Amino acid sequence: MAKLIQEGKTQEPAVAAKPTAEFDAKVGNAAASADRFVTQAYTELKRTNATR
Repeated sequence: MAKLIQEGKTQEPAVAAKPTAEFDAKVGNAAASADRFVTQAYTELKRTNATR
C-alpha cells in the first residue's frame, strides 16, 4: 500500500490494484472486504504520512 501511495496513486487506483489479492480467497465476501480494508488502510496511511 505504501508503495502505491509513494507512486502518487489516489485511493481509487490503489483499491483497483487489488493489493490484497493473494489473501482474498481466505476471507469470506472477499471483494467487499478487501476493498473496504484497502480503503481504510490507504486513508490511514495518507493521514499519518506513514509512507515517508
